[in-house]
Amino acid sequence: MVRGPRNAAALSFLARVCVLTALGREAGLARELRRARPAPRDVREAILQTYLFAGFPRAINGLWVASQVLGHDEPWRESTTKPRPRGVKLCRRIYGRDYEPMMRNMNRLHPDLAEWILVEGYGKTLSRPLFDAKTRELLVVPVLVALECWRQLPSHIKGTVNVGGTRRELMASLDAVKGIIPAARLAKARAMVSKLV
Repeated sequence: MVRGPRNAAALSFLARVCVLTALGREAGLARELRRARPAPRDVREAILQTYLFAGFPRAINGLWVASQVLGHDEPWRESTTKPRPRGVKLCRRIYGRDYEPMMRNMNRLHPDLAEWILVEGYGKTLSRPLFDAKTRELLVVPVLVALECWRQLPSHIKGTVNVGGTRRELMASLDAVKGIIPAARLAKARAMVSKLV
């Protein structure tokens, strides 16, 4: 079952959840979860993917907050059989013609890192079928901005477009996190979207 959130408001909510998780703002995350009427499975899936960008501790803490606020339902589990081929396929979709140069660069940095990007990042996490690739990328972009990961941001902006996202949707994902991310940082990200899309 591959899908995205039901509407733009749900996607904006999940963008806030991801950014609050990545920044470790547990009280803000709890307030956000209490204020909305989220689909618990969507919340857990969105928080789970933040481990790629913010690390296991932040994802664990975010999932703990979600469990405290939303209760303990049975988390959706996904088989991780053949993660590398899935990872290569999704990574090629997202990076398009930049895939080969990106992988050469990652291999130069460290071959294990390049492999982990394909297996862990794209194969086990971002290719999970609960959300489509466009939804995942629209959640990744504001997290990268929150964490000031400027080197990775252009690739994910272009990647969002490569999997069907639009400039308007990218801007909306950034607008969703106003008040959480400093205005100057959001302005820089919006300028990058305007330049690249």
